[in-house]
Amino acid sequence: TTVITSRPPNPTNQPTGTFAFQSPSNPSATFECSIDGGPFVACSSPFTTGVLAPGTHTFRVRAIVGGLTDPMPASHTWVIDTGAP
Repeated sequence: TTVITSRPPNPTNQPTGTFAFQSPSNPSATFECSIDGGPFVACSSPFTTGVLAPGTHTFRVRAIVGGLTDPMPASHTWVIDTGAP
């Protein structure tokens, strides 16, 4: 099981997002992250995205334990809005 424990607010005016995550049932898990449907790549918590364009974005993270990958990644969708209020 993969759980996101901290995420950027939605909406936000910040062009990056920082996420914290864990596998409560297995503290020795490693993780892979994906932004906007891109490939999963190795990552660790906390994870900060690169600069993202204004709009809607989705972060996904999955735990890997003993060669087994969490089949249901945790995800968070948020909007970056850098326009004037």
